[in-house]
Amino acid sequence: MADPEGREVIQNPQNVVGSNNLVWVILQPYKIRSQSSAGRRGTSLDSVAIGHQFKLLAPPSIMYSIGHTWGDYESIATRMLSKFVDVAKLKAEAGALGGGLEALQDVGGGLTSLVTGNIEGAAKKAEDTLKRIQRSVSGVGVVNAKVDTPLVYQSSERRTISLEFKLVATSSKSSAKSEVYDIVKYLEIYSCPDFTGDEVYFSPPYVFNVYTSPGKMININRAALESVQPTWEYPFDNEGYPMSCSLTLTFKDLSPLYRVTVEKGGIPQIKITSKPKS
Repeated sequence: MADPEGREVIQNPQNVVGSNNLVWVILQPYKIRSQSSAGRRGTSLDSVAIGHQFKLLAPPSIMYSIGHTWGDYESIATRMLSKFVDVAKLKAEAGALGGGLEALQDVGGGLTSLVTGNIEGAAKKAEDTLKRIQRSVSGVGVVNAKVDTPLVYQSSERRTISLEFKLVATSSKSSAKSEVYDIVKYLEIYSCPDFTGDEVYFSPPYVFNVYTSPGKMININRAALESVQPTWEYPFDNEGYPMSCSLTLTFKDLSPLYRVTVEKGGIPQIKITSKPKS
């Protein structure tokens, strides 16, 4: 089976009884040809669709979340205002530490004794000085002072979605290898970088378009496949391949999270080469 652009479509399950209200998850791999380190909003990417497209029956439940970070606003003015808290504490403790200069002189004298080898005398002087400072500040009240700052938006996490599929060999004309095993192995291969024989350079993993059909309940334009977790399940066919598999795939959106990311699937700054490659 092929899509309108001639790409091979790998579908599971192949034989579906009754097609009403069925939703499919479409995974289209793209090979990265180049990626700019200074792309606009981190989405400068030149990619080409390869020869496979995966069409998997959507799981019974789909859940994902988007997260945003809000924090205290920091500016030169707020940093200056925060110094008032330190000044208030110093004011409260200044009277109690009236002999602070003398105490510091005693500590200095203790260090001199330490240098001259009088370790016991240095320790005794330091201990007495610290006890005197403790007695002085023990009666000082706690300063209840703080500077409130506006809570402002700071950043958003890139969208991450995990999908749990149940792959089952259903066609009597196809083996468990092509219907179950090969799907997982293709996805594992696409998720890994390619060794080019060079000591330094490599070819990056493929990225994916992830969307649902019909409709666009899920719509991610270029996502990294971060995790492929298959659980091979009994029974096995006469060639040793599993007849079913529970497969969990985790994708992370390459586009930073903005309103247009949710509306259109990503920031439209990605160059796409449509010609399929095998």
